[in-house]
Amino acid sequence: MAWGAYELGGGKLRDVEKLAGAPTVLSLSEREAPKAGEEMGYLESLGMPVDLRDVLIRVTARENEASLATGNAKHFKRIRGLTVIEYRRERTAERWAPA
Repeated sequence: MAWGAYELGGGKLRDVEKLAGAPTVLSLSEREAPKAGEEMGYLESLGMPVDLRDVLIRVTARENEASLATGNAKHFKRIRGLTVIEYRRERTAERWAPA
């Protein structure tokens, strides 16, 4: 989350600090790793190369029956069976809001 906040601008790191206790943190395990490899191969076979880190994040969420909140829903909707919640930055408030 900190990386994404940094990409949006250094001041956004406060938002990450506010959320620090809220989200559930999922770890990559022996269960998700092979599924990530399968998904990566599937997407590449369709001519849709993706970053391995993104696939690991997405598959970990999917395999744990979790939704993924992101500001880049188009990018994350490539993963089969993943529920994606798109967020956008409101111009008038200092918080994220569902799109």
